[in-house]
Amino acid sequence: MAPFYPMAPVAAVPPVAEPAAVRVAFWLTLGGAALFLALVGLWIGVGWGGLRDSARTQLMDNGDPVGSGDVDVRARAATFVIILFAVVGTAPYVTFAALLVRGRNWARVLLTVLVSIGGFVALVAVFLPYDHDLGPATRLVALALAGVSAAIVSLLFGRRVNRYFA
Repeated sequence: MAPFYPMAPVAAVPPVAEPAAVRVAFWLTLGGAALFLALVGLWIGVGWGGLRDSARTQLMDNGDPVGSGDVDVRARAATFVIILFAVVGTAPYVTFAALLVRGRNWARVLLTVLVSIGGFVALVAVFLPYDHDLGPATRLVALALAGVSAAIVSLLFGRRVNRYFA
């Protein structure tokens, strides 16, 4: 029989308190999601005429009779789908932000990837030329969204934050 060696008591490691940067990153992520939804709303407002023109063109290409009501229904359906995708698209941001506050490192990594991609797309929306102008308000909101994305990523990898997720 093997000898029995009593284990020395192991000192409990005190939990690391949640850094303020994590809480700020959480609120910035929620604010960024709201800012994204506002950006989609602005884009729809600015591009409503383009949506109607596209609906009219599709109806004419199909050989369907083109009435004002038909065009409006198709444009509103496209608007509904765009808003639905925007709301569904913000769900991972909100979910990972909630898990981030609980100290989940994998949520920090995934949120960093998502926010980085979102910030890059926002910068593309600001600086690339388009066939039609997005309007200065839309470009300004996209620039603010890119700034919020950069702030979130920088907050998630500070020294105190790294200890919290270790």
